[in-house]
Amino acid sequence: ATMVWEDPTARMVLLRAARVADGIDAETNLCALRAMQALSVEAGNKAPMWNDVDGARAAVLEAAQRCSPEDTKARMCALCILKNLTTDAMLLEDMWNDMAVRSVLLTAAAAPGDDSDLTSARLRVIALAAVRNIAGADGVKELMWADELGCRAVVLAASQCGDHDSHELREAREHAMAALRHLAIVHTPEGTFGPPLWKGNDAVLAAISAAAQIDSQEPCDRKSREHALASLRYAMM
Repeated sequence: ATMVWEDPTARMVLLRAARVADGIDAETNLCALRAMQALSVEAGNKAPMWNDVDGARAAVLEAAQRCSPEDTKARMCALCILKNLTTDAMLLEDMWNDMAVRSVLLTAAAAPGDDSDLTSARLRVIALAAVRNIAGADGVKELMWADELGCRAVVLAASQCGDHDSHELREAREHAMAALRHLAIVHTPEGTFGPPLWKGNDAVLAAISAAAQIDSQEPCDRKSREHALASLRYAMM
C-alpha cells in the first residue's frame, strides 16, 4: 500500500479524482476517497498523507465538510481517513491544532437531532473515535477540555447513554469514556500525575459512575465499563 501512495502518477490520479471538479462524477470521486481510506490504514502512509497539505489533506477536508444527503458516503470516507490518521501518535497534536480538522470532527461528533437517524449516528461514532484518539496526546488535553462548547460538550453528550439505547449510542459512549480516561491522565513536570482535567465536574462523575456499573457483556459496553473504572482509579490517586 505504501508503494501506491509513493508512486507520483498513482497519487496524482487519486488526488484529482478525490476532489470535486469538472469531469469528476460522484461515483469516481467516491471510489478515489475509498481508495485513500484503504491507503490511510497503512502506517507508512499516514504522515505522508497528512503532510500533503494541498493534496491529500485538502481533498479529505473538502469531502468531510460536505453535508448534503447525496454526499454522505464521501463524508463518511473522509472522516474514516481522519480517524485512521489519528492512530499515528506523532500526528495528533498537529491534527487538533488544525482548525479545519477540529471543526469537521466536532460537527460530526455532535449528537444528532433525531436519534433514529442511523447515518448521522454512524458519522458521530467515527468522529468520536478520532476525538478519543487525539485526547491521548498530552500537548492538547487541556485545550480539548477547555473547549466547553465544542470538545467538552460532544464528549459529555456522548457519555450520557442508557444500557437499552441503540448500538450506535452505546458505541459513542465507549469512545466518550475512553476520551475521559485520557483526560484523567495528567502528567506533571515532576513526573507524577496531576488531578483529572474533569475533576469536580458533576456531569462527568455521574456519567463515569453510571458506566462503571454497566453489567452488559456487549463489547462496547464492557469497554465503557473498563474505561470508567480506570478513570475512577486516576481520580482517586
